[in-house]
Amino acid sequence: MVPRLRFPEFRDAGEWEEKRLGQICFSVRSDLSASELTDDGSYDVYGASGIAGKHKYYQEESAYVAVVKDGSGAGRIFLCKPKTSVLSTLEKIKPSGDIDLKFLYAILQTINLKAYSIGGAIPHVYFADYANARISVPEKQEQQKIANILLSIDKLIDLHTKKVELLKEQKKGLMQRLFPREGERVPRLRFPEFRDAGEWEVKKLGEICEVLDNQRKPVAADKRKKGPYPYYGASGVIDYIDNYLFEGRMILIGEDGAKWGAFEKTAFIAEGKFWVNNHAHVLRAVDVVDVLIEKYLTMIDISLYVTGKAPPKLTLNNLKDIKIPIPIKKQEQQKIADFLSYLDELVELHTKKVELLKEQKKGLMQRLFPREGDA
Repeated sequence: MVPRLRFPEFRDAGEWEEKRLGQICFSVRSDLSASELTDDGSYDVYGASGIAGKHKYYQEESAYVAVVKDGSGAGRIFLCKPKTSVLSTLEKIKPSGDIDLKFLYAILQTINLKAYSIGGAIPHVYFADYANARISVPEKQEQQKIANILLSIDKLIDLHTKKVELLKEQKKGLMQRLFPREGERVPRLRFPEFRDAGEWEVKKLGEICEVLDNQRKPVAADKRKKGPYPYYGASGVIDYIDNYLFEGRMILIGEDGAKWGAFEKTAFIAEGKFWVNNHAHVLRAVDVVDVLIEKYLTMIDISLYVTGKAPPKLTLNNLKDIKIPIPIKKQEQQKIADFLSYLDELVELHTKKVELLKEQKKGLMQRLFPREGDA
């Protein structure tokens, strides 16, 4: 067993040794429950999604690997820090013999652990079930080299992921200051050239937008023909079809089956040629920068305008009554819209970087580890 990609110093090191996973590691159970987590604890405890809380004591002095064994996150893998613990829904996996811990973490990522799950609605993934998975192992120096390069990519992924979350939080804070608070007419944060531009106006959505709901039309999934035009529903594109109803630039807002909470995807811009079904309102801004409207609707909680329960619905009359603060000067509207759009572009840039790094890591792992039949 020889990988397709090998570091120069190991190209003459011979084949990897084929083993069963249980030959290079073993599992350790935990009996720590979520109810035992404490606010005054000093040591991190891992749960199904990462750090779940704190505890006064720790289970492991050194680093180790943990695998989520129960629930929707079953099969998720963590490289856990020293002086930490795991909840009972995770199993600790430790290397045995001459196996590098970080390489073990990498090896576990090459195994489809979910394929070993049992149970239906609540899956379970236990070490005893995947311990017989076939793997290949090189000498320890090569293990460490492979593990280090993969962990360096993980650090980049983590860096850009944190950057995305930071940008999102910064954007939220800026939006809350760039728009006036309820009952006020002047924002707390204003671009220098507009500080003496006076108060904003407050308009109802129906006063600043043309409603085009009567032009939308649903098409059942089995009746749609594939094509280049986006087919929009309550929260975004759900398909691509061979025809379009609208052409231009519109604001779409979920009517039913949508999310209406603060900073949820309540509204979004559709541009070009597209189709809209009957689950999203279609509005065209009139003499107001549409991005400004979209961002404000996304920022606020409009669930108070939603009625009914089966399903809840944002009726057209209620939608038209939503009050929107608008700067009197079009230049100020555009300045705010451009700035918030720029922040969106930064978020998208780092999000794409994360996805690209994940794909690069996946491709690299496929070449750094031998495949069955490689020689």
